[in-house]
Amino acid sequence: MGDQGQSSNAMGSEQSDQQPSEDSVGTRTPSFVAAGHQFWDTLDALRELHRSMSPTVAELDTKRFTWEELVAVQGLTAEKQAKLAKFAKKAEEHRNKKTSRNGDGDHEDPGTPTDRSSVSRGYEPTDEDKEILEDIFGSDVERAALARIAFKVSQLGLIPGRKWFLNGALLTMVIGAFEVLIGSIRARRHDLHPESLGRNVKKFSLAELREYGSLADAESDAIRRDVEDFLHASNLDGWIEWYDAETGLSCRGYAIDFETLDEAFQRRNVIVHNAGRVSKRYLVETAEPASDLKVGELLPVSDDYLRRALDELDAFGTLLLIGAFSKWEPDEDETARYWLLDHAYESMLAGRWRVVRKLASYGKRLRENNENTGRVPTSG
Repeated sequence: MGDQGQSSNAMGSEQSDQQPSEDSVGTRTPSFVAAGHQFWDTLDALRELHRSMSPTVAELDTKRFTWEELVAVQGLTAEKQAKLAKFAKKAEEHRNKKTSRNGDGDHEDPGTPTDRSSVSRGYEPTDEDKEILEDIFGSDVERAALARIAFKVSQLGLIPGRKWFLNGALLTMVIGAFEVLIGSIRARRHDLHPESLGRNVKKFSLAELREYGSLADAESDAIRRDVEDFLHASNLDGWIEWYDAETGLSCRGYAIDFETLDEAFQRRNVIVHNAGRVSKRYLVETAEPASDLKVGELLPVSDDYLRRALDELDAFGTLLLIGAFSKWEPDEDETARYWLLDHAYESMLAGRWRVVRKLASYGKRLRENNENTGRVPTSG
């Protein structure tokens, strides 16, 4: 058994030191053009979903009360509607206080389950509040409807509208598409330059190697594992650091506005890990958070915000792709410039002028640099 283990390790070391054949280099991962189309097509699909679903979802937010509840509220006098608004405000203030006591809410510490469950119940009306509600709705209103109204009003500040859920989900998917692009760029680097995998690549045992049909299959799996580990273990700053080191470029300038881009990642983290509520971590890691934000408040994701985030990630991701394409496949530089121009043109037809201006500015510098020095611009 010991001899077999030694032979297995030796085999793994021997295979990992072999260089792939020239025929296999650049054939194991999608091309830069394919990665770009996947990224752009995904963003276009998410934009179309936003355009088509927004009106329907916004209408759903007007139907959060049943018809009898709406009739009961709409039939109130202006004075009684003002009292109901005051009750809703009190419920919102109660929710903010409760959430603030629960810390930053980034789910690093699973503690304080009692506090969290108390928040999830919303505001429970006091006896005085119940008297106010009875004064508003009268004793002849059906008690079941009154109870539902009181509960729903108490939850208004706790449960976001359907439109917030739609935009928050789309923001999360947009950033997911960007992460896939980053993974594709890293995989392409390893495919074109296998030495870039370095010493951290996993060594395969003899048993594992037997499961692969060829050495090329093992190499492809090594690249896949590396990309997965890289995406899971790092964040935007880490991806930028790697990209700059591998390309010799400075990609922060590829963003239309880097602080806006970075904040979109922080907001996505808050949506995924903290139900969209401001956390202490968000306030610390965001360059310039709004001065009036407080821990526990719901971060909005408006239509304008989502469109701006889409444009930021579109421009930044496209220029990362084109920069790497031109650097790592210099013989394909003309192809890279063609796709940059093509995407700028498509963006112009769609009226995405922030994206157009950024891509056009980079494209102009790319042409000038090629004519003068034959080099890729080092920044945006």
